[in-house]
Order: sequence, then C-alpha cells, then structure tokens
Amino acid sequence: MDQNQIGIVMADASGKSVQAAIYMAVVRALFLSETNANLSPSETAHRIHNLLLKVSTTADMFVTAFYATLNTVTREMRYIRGGHDRPVYYHADTGQISLLNPPGRFLGLLPNLIIQEESLTFQTGDTLVCYSDGVTDAIRPGDGELYGLERLEEIVCREGHRSASDLVKIIVSDIDQFRSGTEQPDDLTLLVTKAV
Repeated sequence: MDQNQIGIVMADASGKSVQAAIYMAVVRALFLSETNANLSPSETAHRIHNLLLKVSTTADMFVTAFYATLNTVTREMRYIRGGHDRPVYYHADTGQISLLNPPGRFLGLLPNLIIQEESLTFQTGDTLVCYSDGVTDAIRPGDGELYGLERLEEIVCREGHRSASDLVKIIVSDIDQFRSGTEQPDDLTLLVTKAV
C-alpha cells in the first residue's frame, strides 16, 4: 500500500458457479483499486460494498471478507471482518490463541453495511491464520464429520511457533489426512502472517 503498510485480504464469494468466479474477480479488482493507505479498513470496506451493490446483477451474490492493514513499523494491524470465518491469532508470548471476531455483515448483500473495525499490535512470533470455509468444512469419509474450527485452533495453538510456510504445510497435511484422499468439495485457502 505504501512503504510501511501492507494490506491483508481473505475473501470468498457466494456460490461455486462461473458467475461466482467472475464476481470474485470483480471483488479482487475492487480491493486492488480501492485500497488506499489513507483509508481505514472500514472505510475501504464501505466503498467496496457500495460498488458491489451497483454491479451485482442478482440478490444472491455477495462476498465474505477479512481485510486488514498492517503497519510494518509500528506493527499495528487494523481490521474488519465482513461475515468471513474468524481468523485464528496465535500469541507467541503465552502460546495461546484467540479468534478475531469483530461484528460485520457480508459485502455487497444489503444496503447500509454494518461493520466494526478493531486493532491489535503484533509482537515478535505472533501469527495470524486466515482461511476459507473449505478448511473447516473438509469432510471425513465414513462418518461425514467436518474438520471444524476446533481442530484448526488446536493445530495453531500447538504449532503456531513455527514459520508461516511450515504452519501452512502442517495444516494442509492434517486436513489431507483427515479427508483420507476423498475429493475436496470446496477451495482450501490459507493465508498466514507471522511477525519476525
């Protein structure tokens, strides 16, 4: 975004059709064009939401999103969660995790977006794990049990001290083992950010 600030986005469009893929491409383009170092995450979300309301051709198209700005000097992260799955945050000093859970509605669905911005400061070793619902909705063959958020939390709590790339590999491997080779019905997306 500028020399000292980066944007972090995890988003998921409703549906799995070609139309959903096109809609997601529009969402990506809007985030790229509307992201501005001078705007807060909530202001950016409102701008994108209002533009999506103008371009949406159907009432059932919307997007969930987690959007954050991270200042690489102060390590402050300001963020919103527009109906997206709650990111898991690993606190290196305690070895504990918490869920980032500010209230917020889907983007592009209803007028008058309700969204709340929150902030935190990364400490050395802290890790943010953002994911799509394909992670928690992975299905175990036989009994049809879902992978679920609790399993993801346990892994992040146990392995959060590892590098971002190692943590991704561990989570993906655990999901693959859980699925026992069955087809993944939804996308499996992970975005891990670690303070060094």
